[in-house]
Amino acid sequence: MNQPVVHVMAIFFTCLSWNNNAGADNKCGKLYTGIVKDRQGAVHEPLNPEAGIDKSKSIEIFKKIAADSKHNDLKALWGNCVNFDEFAKTTIVEPRTIDRILSVFGAPPRDGLVVHAAAEHLYGYLFSTIKTPYGFKWERWLTHNIDLRFGLPGGVISPLPAEGSIFTNLTYFLGRIALRDFPDKIRILEKTGKHAARPLVGYPFKNLKISRITETIEIRQSNGTMRTVTFRKDIVFYPAASETDNYKALLVYSITDSRDGSAKLISAFPISDQYIANLLKQENFGKDLAIHSEYNAHVQNVTGATKTFTGTRTLSHGFDTPK
Repeated sequence: MNQPVVHVMAIFFTCLSWNNNAGADNKCGKLYTGIVKDRQGAVHEPLNPEAGIDKSKSIEIFKKIAADSKHNDLKALWGNCVNFDEFAKTTIVEPRTIDRILSVFGAPPRDGLVVHAAAEHLYGYLFSTIKTPYGFKWERWLTHNIDLRFGLPGGVISPLPAEGSIFTNLTYFLGRIALRDFPDKIRILEKTGKHAARPLVGYPFKNLKISRITETIEIRQSNGTMRTVTFRKDIVFYPAASETDNYKALLVYSITDSRDGSAKLISAFPISDQYIANLLKQENFGKDLAIHSEYNAHVQNVTGATKTFTGTRTLSHGFDTPK
């Protein structure tokens, strides 16, 4: 497949118009107006009319992506995922679109279908047009009003917030929840909190009602040492959910890996009462259970492995959840 190339004039005019934009320093070769031409000259514009993302909004979103490229410490809090939906059986974000997002965002190029999880799940999903059994990918950031359900001002968690970006705001919000048992990660978030919307920085995270599902597998490596991988599902109940609300909580998915001592954010999405009930069934917990990565997360030598991994699945409650 021919790779798209950025039109030279698009880069030139982008550099002229964005030279005062935060995060634009030394990025004239990457800044993006929203238009890509392939080698045959066909125009590709990352748009999503059904989500209300026209050309002007696409340009504004890519300005946010360019500004976010400087936040390497926040990008490092995210893991990798697969740009493929297991239910719809198709690519989630058009390859040319995710390639441009990764380039402007300053994330590593995709390795086949494997991409940076924040680039995919936050920005990429805004441009995804596939429909899954659970709806469109972009709906979680555009129609679910997650901010209002957590008692935050409307627009704090949205594609174009007045303060911060969808990346800085969600990384701070999700990180304070999923990475709460990693003091070094919390220090990074506190240090970079100035880049997030102000209502998030003073948010009472410890008051949240949370149930955590922890799935743990042990893998013997070629050198004989044991590698521990944990998949963590934080069910964070909405403080402001109404009785008629179909969605009662936000599921925040993260992974830890002893091989490199990492703790990474992967994804987050609203879940219903029925989904919660299925997750919390008593028979789901115990030892010697089949465990695998979910929600299109990618863990090296685990995701897609021919071997079936078995391990433990436990349940705990409260913000002060042990590892």
